[in-house]
Amino acid sequence: MNRSPYWDIVKGIGILAIVIGHTGLAHRFLYLFHVALFFFITGFLYNEKKYAGNPWGYFAARVRGVWPRYMVYTAFFALIHNFCVTHGIYRDQPIYSLPQILGSIFTSVTFQCPEPLHGALWFVPVWITSAALFGGCVWAGNALSAKFNRAPSAKDCAPAKDRTETCSDFAAEKPAKLRRCASLSAGIFAMFFGLLGLLLAAGAVTLPLNMHAAALAVPLYWMAWMVQKYRPDYRKFMFLPGWIVSGVFLEIMQRIGCRVNVAVLNIPGVLYYLFSLVGAYHVLSLADFLEKHRFLRPLSNMMATFGKYSFDIMALHFAVFKMIDLLYCRLILHASPDGLSSLPVGFRFLTPVYIVAGVLIPTLSGTVLDQIKRKYH
Repeated sequence: MNRSPYWDIVKGIGILAIVIGHTGLAHRFLYLFHVALFFFITGFLYNEKKYAGNPWGYFAARVRGVWPRYMVYTAFFALIHNFCVTHGIYRDQPIYSLPQILGSIFTSVTFQCPEPLHGALWFVPVWITSAALFGGCVWAGNALSAKFNRAPSAKDCAPAKDRTETCSDFAAEKPAKLRRCASLSAGIFAMFFGLLGLLLAAGAVTLPLNMHAAALAVPLYWMAWMVQKYRPDYRKFMFLPGWIVSGVFLEIMQRIGCRVNVAVLNIPGVLYYLFSLVGAYHVLSLADFLEKHRFLRPLSNMMATFGKYSFDIMALHFAVFKMIDLLYCRLILHASPDGLSSLPVGFRFLTPVYIVAGVLIPTLSGTVLDQIKRKYH
C-alpha cells in the first residue's frame, strides 16, 4: 500500500505515546494500549493481494524493512558501551575488549542485542514474529477455504422450475462466500494464537525473544484487517467526542487498577484486547481530528514526520534519555548520583526535556540515514 499521511499521523501519535510512557508520565494510561497500537496498524495496512499466498514473502518484507536500521543502531550501542560504563550510565557492566564489541554487534544479527540501551527494541522481534504468524493465519485460512472450492456442477446449473439462480449467479456468489470463509478461518487461527498467548501470560511462562507476546498480538492484526476489508468507511466513526469518551474509559480503567505491560506478562486476560481496541480507536480519532482541521496542519505534519521515523525514535529514545541525564549530572550536579544509571530515566523533573529530545534527535538521525541511503542507492 502507498504510505498514507493519516496512518503516519497515527504512528506519530503512537510513538510519542511510547516516549511519554517511558518517562513515567501517564504511563499507566498509555501502557494500556501503546504497544498494541502498532500491531493494529500493521494489521490494517496488510496487503492481502500481495501476501495472502506468500506468507514467507510477508515475513521477509518485515525483516527487510527493519533489519538494516536495527543493525545500525545496535552496533552504535555496542560501540558506546565502554563510554557508558566509564561515565556511570551502566553499573555492574564490564569494559568490553574489541572481540566483545564485535560479539555484541554480531549477536544483534538475530535481534538479540545485549546492550542495556537496546531497551525498547525488545518490540522488534515480537513485531516481526507476530506479523509472520498473522500472515500464516491468512494463508492457512485461504488454504482451508479452498478445500471447499469446486466448480459449479451440472446440477448447480441445470434449469428447474423451482430454481431462480443461474450458473453465472452461482459463480459470482461463490468467490464472495470463499473470501468470507477464508477471513473467518484466518480469524480462528488468530484466536488460537491469542488464546495461547493468554495461557502463557496466565502461567507466567516467558519464551525467548518475548515470543509469548507475539502470540498474544496476532488477534489484533486480524481485527484490524477485518476493519480494512469490511469497513473501508471506518473514518466516519472517528470524531472528537469518541476520542474523549474512549480516553475517559481508559483513564477509569487504569484508576481502578487495570494494568498492562506486555514485556513482563502483566496482562489482564481478555480485557487486554478490549483496552487495545479502545486505545486504537482513541488514537485513530485524534489523528482524524488533526488531519481534518487546517489550523492544526503544522501539528499533523509534525506527527506524520514522527510516524515516518517511528522506528528511529523507538530505537534511540533510551539513549537520548541517558545522554540528557549525563549532561545534567556533569554540567549541573558535577556528580554521578544513582539516578544516572537508572533506566529508562533518572530524573523525573526532566520529563519535558526527555520528551522533546527523545523524538527530535532520533527523527534527525532517521533523516540523516535516509539521506545517506538515497546518496548511495
